Amino acid sequence: MKGPVFIFIFVQIGIILADKWPCDRKKAIAAFKKKDVTNAWPSFKTDPYKNQTAASEEKIQEYLKDHTRVCAIRYTDASRSRYEIRDFPDKPTAEGNGFIVTHQGKCGACSNLKDLAVYLERNLTNVVRSCGLKIFDRFVTNCLADLGFTPQCVDIWKYNVYNTKRDCFGVCIWAWITGEPNNNPDGSLNSCLQCDEDKSGPVFKYFAGRTRRNSGIRSAIDRPTDQVYEMNHCYF
Repeated sequence: MKGPVFIFIFVQIGIILADKWPCDRKKAIAAFKKKDVTNAWPSFKTDPYKNQTAASEEKIQEYLKDHTRVCAIRYTDASRSRYEIRDFPDKPTAEGNGFIVTHQGKCGACSNLKDLAVYLERNLTNVVRSCGLKIFDRFVTNCLADLGFTPQCVDIWKYNVYNTKRDCFGVCIWAWITGEPNNNPDGSLNSCLQCDEDKSGPVFKYFAGRTRRNSGIRSAIDRPTDQVYEMNHCYF
């Protein structure tokens, strides 16, 4: 068995074994796909990567330093099929208001439970990369939508892809050609992923709200444990 293939399989098994939930992951995914939010994130009118100012960039950096803020949901009907979503300064405040934390950080374009189902269902690292390689905008959009993302989440992922293409194209092409693994032997990110983290990460985290890391979901990109928010998703 080839090294990269073995590593990929090992990571997938590790992701599954990392779940220590008091519920079934597949049942959670199926349930989240059917739930509807009453206050959906508004559609993007412009690419947020193209309209940042010094003040807004400073605001984003301050937000990234806040590790107590959470995004939480509260069901609005007895069947738990509809819910509202809000962010709170911390977990105790959210729970004190009858809400259930769905991820660390403020709510955003991907905080919807349907988007959570996509995050839980598959490893997105390679499939989103494949979507980003499409030539035309509508093909990229359709590729991301076919994964099951909500329209708002599709948009922020698409803008993230485009920004990474603009700022990291050369290093990413070289990383793919040479077959760089996601992580270097010392655990650091490869050149492409580090460029994406630096150039596209802050805006994505701010506007997407939900990421795999702040939702407690491990991926094919190995992250330090202290960067992955600890939680389960058994509130379906």
